[in-house]
Amino acid sequence: MFENEEDLLKLQQCLRLFVLKLTITSCLALVVSCMVGAQTVLVPPPTTPPPPEQGWSTENTSTNEIENAPEAQASSTGPSVPQANLPLQWGPIAMHPHVSYQVTYGNGIQSQPGQEQKTIVQTVSPGVGFDLGRVWRLDYSPSFTIYSDKAFKDTVDHSLHLSGATRYGDWGLSIGQSVSLTSDPQVETARQTDQQNFSTTFNAGYQINGALSLDLSFVQDLNFAGGFTNSAGDSRAWSTMDWLNYHWGPFSVGAGLGFGYNEIQFGANDNTFELYKGNIAWHVFRKVSLAINGGAQVMQFLDSSEPDTVSPIYGVSLNWQPLSTTSFTLSANRNTSASTYFVNQVTESTGVNAGVSQRLLERLNLNLAGGYTETDYRLSFPVSGAPASSIARRDTYTFFSVGLSTAFLKHGSGSISYSRSQNSSSDGGFAFSSDQIALQVSYGF
Repeated sequence: MFENEEDLLKLQQCLRLFVLKLTITSCLALVVSCMVGAQTVLVPPPTTPPPPEQGWSTENTSTNEIENAPEAQASSTGPSVPQANLPLQWGPIAMHPHVSYQVTYGNGIQSQPGQEQKTIVQTVSPGVGFDLGRVWRLDYSPSFTIYSDKAFKDTVDHSLHLSGATRYGDWGLSIGQSVSLTSDPQVETARQTDQQNFSTTFNAGYQINGALSLDLSFVQDLNFAGGFTNSAGDSRAWSTMDWLNYHWGPFSVGAGLGFGYNEIQFGANDNTFELYKGNIAWHVFRKVSLAINGGAQVMQFLDSSEPDTVSPIYGVSLNWQPLSTTSFTLSANRNTSASTYFVNQVTESTGVNAGVSQRLLERLNLNLAGGYTETDYRLSFPVSGAPASSIARRDTYTFFSVGLSTAFLKHGSGSISYSRSQNSSSDGGFAFSSDQIALQVSYGF
């Protein structure tokens, strides 16, 4: 079937890298969503894939560095070297300036619970990224946001990402540090909410033999938010998730064990937790990939006499690309976490999302997306005579968006989109219905 042993080894290497990214990314997505739980009311516009000549993305996902490096299949030095012939390159250091402008008109944007506003939101985001040799990447982007409605405050947000990845023998190593300072209208808080998030990730993958691999991850997440009634204040979280995977052809199965500690400033939400999970992954010739993980989370509240809670958790991700111009995605998940926004509450969230991307007329992309999420806010500690674990609030959030995006002048992109989102809540102050139209233009090297 294979012409030589080298071809077989290359195929095995590609599969290992795929499973490494898949398992680590699913773990981080679960942990980060549990700790941060932020969902902005302003629906982001569709993204445009960069032209082939651009070769640079300001999105920073630490595990991407391992899989995306062409030399990673044959070298142990990590990401590829910066591209040649870039306009701003000095030896191993390449600079990638970029800027974007976005204007959004929306109604139903909440400035306070029960108070919906119409506003125009303009955001200018200049930034610069750096390739620092073969291993490190750095990107910084401030965002200047102006609201036409004075019920919202104008802001200057900041986003900083640093990532590094390398290989050492059979080990693949990556580390990432991100800093995010934002003030956006949030679904969960029904108001513009100041947030400061500092996230550190470390991932390590080891190929034990041709069939077995070990994936290790550690996450530190520091989140500072508050300034409203019943706020839980600052939160700090540390967690790890570790997997043993068995690979057989295009299939992979794994068993994972994780644990962590969450420290919440106010209330009785300090907790430890354990994760017991399994996963199955299937990847066929870049056309179809399916990943399923599931298990249980056991949580212990340190300042409460309530018994441990045991909650089912799962995640499903399906990607299908029947043609080079057409792709479909479907995902579903369920997770449980202590609320980082509200005192003495635990959030249980179940959601499903779907998307379609279709290239039209060579350089035009049509993007469709939709989703449904149900979130229960349960009491983690008896409050005012109410029993623990009773539902304090239940939200049902749905959204749909359609957009057209295109690339121009090799390094530019633009998009126009329409979205509709709605949140139904047992607490009427958190319910809203919003229609939004957004236009975005960006340019970068």
